[in-house]
Amino acid sequence: MDSPAPTPPSPTSRPPRRDRLRSTSPAAPPLPQPLPGALPAQSTPPTSTVLFLYTNRPSLIIGRNQNPWVETNLSLLRNTPSSASADDISLGNVNYCVITPTSEFDRDKHAHMVVRALHSLGVTRAAVNARHDIVLDVSPPPIPRSKKANITTSAAATGPATPTHRKVSGSAYKLTRLRSLHHGTCLLSSPNIGGIGAYLRSPGKGYMLARGVDSVSSPIANVRVGNGEFEGAVVGEFEEMYGGVEVVEVGEEEIEGVEEIRKGVKELRSEDWIYLQTPQFTFSSHPTEEDPRERPLRPSYVPAAASVLFTARNGAITDAEIRNGEGERAEGLVGRKVHEIMDWREALGGRDDGVGKWLNGLFGV
Repeated sequence: MDSPAPTPPSPTSRPPRRDRLRSTSPAAPPLPQPLPGALPAQSTPPTSTVLFLYTNRPSLIIGRNQNPWVETNLSLLRNTPSSASADDISLGNVNYCVITPTSEFDRDKHAHMVVRALHSLGVTRAAVNARHDIVLDVSPPPIPRSKKANITTSAAATGPATPTHRKVSGSAYKLTRLRSLHHGTCLLSSPNIGGIGAYLRSPGKGYMLARGVDSVSSPIANVRVGNGEFEGAVVGEFEEMYGGVEVVEVGEEEIEGVEEIRKGVKELRSEDWIYLQTPQFTFSSHPTEEDPRERPLRPSYVPAAASVLFTARNGAITDAEIRNGEGERAEGLVGRKVHEIMDWREALGGRDDGVGKWLNGLFGV
């Protein structure tokens, strides 16, 4: 008589799978791009822990709940050749995502993992601050290598940076019922780090009141290690925490050959994803009860009597009031998608009284 077959272990009793994925994104226009970590988060077992390392080619990353017209200089981005500085900036920056069961989520856990990796490479002045960013202490004198064992991975700085600290890594998070994602960046060796700020200064920010999450500006620095060194050190710390890993390489061939990846990448590159996820915002040329801030000085070619007020939700204009001293000029604006307006002069009826030219500059067209 045969003995009964052993009962297979239940899915919850199996050891969690620990993966490392490595990806280099294909070339794309240097426009704001969303985070790609959702792809492995949606396709891996809910009990697994995944480390996803990737390097972007030219792109500027903003959060899904941020406003591209408020956070970036779209005119500068659209006029940056793919071989110019935006490309160089991205290639000196490695991104990491750690995807875990939500029950194990901790905002600082994997930031400290990255700091330990940096310490192992000699970057012993890196630490995690109270905002969950990784900062570099740039105050003299340097800490001797012999004291490395006594160095903490936490920073005393409570803000994004202090006069003696420079931000080298920021974080973003996404939590669902079963899965959580910690996304981070690390500035390693960008040769154009001094020019990054120009891409993040929106000429229209002083006129817009946006819902969602505002960026916090911080002085930044490179940690001055190579991409491969950094990736190897982070993987080593990940293995220390979770044991052996299964390495999966993801490149352009996989993007073209796997339907699920191809569909996900196509969605993430679409203008609908980049612009139509934008939380509601209001543009007003003059102080309002809701937004009483003093406005920046307008160019001399804009008529003094001109006023512009409109609200957009999910990237589309829901109401508008535009006057130039001679009457209303908002006909046809309601319902239009802001990113599809390629010439505000045409959108305002074709009259070139300076208002359309001014809006073209503010919205990067």
